[in-house]
Amino acid sequence: MTQILSGVADWFEDMFQQAWNAIVSIFEGIGDFFGGLWDNVTQILSGVADWFEDMFQQAWNAIVSIFEGIGDFFGGLWDNVKQILSGVADWFRNMFQQAWDAIVSIFKGIGEFFQRSLE
Repeated sequence: MTQILSGVADWFEDMFQQAWNAIVSIFEGIGDFFGGLWDNVTQILSGVADWFEDMFQQAWNAIVSIFEGIGDFFGGLWDNVKQILSGVADWFRNMFQQAWDAIVSIFKGIGEFFQRSLE
């Protein structure tokens, strides 16, 4: 009788372990998916920032060629614009990073909860 109960207990333990492994695998897959998504978002935002910087640079070059006598004045303005735009890009990057970190933390917490509950 104890062999039968031991076999049943082993079977349940094996089933729970398989279920746990499946849950962990799913959440790892979700993490990988969102990681890839985050990489795509940062790559796109980087390209957009570069495009804006290029467009502003081209516009600036045209202004300098027309208004060469007041180039120093506009040079100071351009530096301020670039500084402001770089701050905006950094802000967006930080916001997306914080959002991603929060998502990862939630899924990590869920995974740890399930792992602890099976131990």
